[in-house]
Amino acid sequence: MRIAVIGLGNMGQALARTLAAGGRDGVAWNRTPRDLPDLVAAGVRIAPPPPGALARADVVLLISLSYDTTDALLRPVAGKLKGKLLLQMCTGLPEEARRFAAWAGAQDAEVLDVGIMGYPSDIGSERMLLLFDGDKAMFDKVQPLLAPLGPRQRHVGRAPGLAKTYDNAILARNYAWMLSYLQSAAIAQACGLDTTLFTELAMDQLGPLYRNVDRAKQEIAAGGFRPATQASLAVHHKALGIVQQMAQQAGARTPILAEALAAMERAIAAGHGDREIAACFTAFLPTGTPSAA
Repeated sequence: MRIAVIGLGNMGQALARTLAAGGRDGVAWNRTPRDLPDLVAAGVRIAPPPPGALARADVVLLISLSYDTTDALLRPVAGKLKGKLLLQMCTGLPEEARRFAAWAGAQDAEVLDVGIMGYPSDIGSERMLLLFDGDKAMFDKVQPLLAPLGPRQRHVGRAPGLAKTYDNAILARNYAWMLSYLQSAAIAQACGLDTTLFTELAMDQLGPLYRNVDRAKQEIAAGGFRPATQASLAVHHKALGIVQQMAQQAGARTPILAEALAAMERAIAAGHGDREIAACFTAFLPTGTPSAA
């Protein structure tokens, strides 16, 4: 199958370069004309505007800024989409993915929506995770073509919007973890600590953190939370309150800690004070959701 990459920002260039290095037959195009000698030197053929790019491809990777951008590019050439497989790789909301899949289906095109979990430099490596939704048979068929992009490619379900839902939920975790590290490093610096040593010591604690996550995963899936055998939520709340007090005395700003304390207080008020910390899960559920046991 021949492939086209439409959208040559940093991620689009990485995709095109990696596919070309993997010997895939394809072309690439960008809405805004750009001088891309490095890409050409890497073996990527620059295509004419979308009608030409589409004519030269069976599979089209759409890596524009948004669904609106993709819509503006494809609607004028909708008649050229029949029989094409469109891999929609832009960032967006699940409902945008559903609308795009419905529109493309009306043009007799197939869609696999894709969540890209990584940076351009991760393309082609084990660090990159690609999440797909859509027809599983089509996913299986296109895998040999996409193999150069990396070994971790997962089909998460048929329903349009699933890949973007997983993508955004995982990003919520990533951003929260990164910002919580930056906040804790700021607390360390405000308290006069060596932030390099602090980070080394904090990284050493990732093992226990992962074990807590694994236990929490099991309790969330079971719909119930264990009575505390290590440390109760009430104990964690007390410890976190001391952390917050020290940070405030040092003058650090701690909005993430403040919300963490508030979440613990909501969970304790719901009757989970004698449970393990995983019971805080209930504090983040939509309002009106029944509290688990």
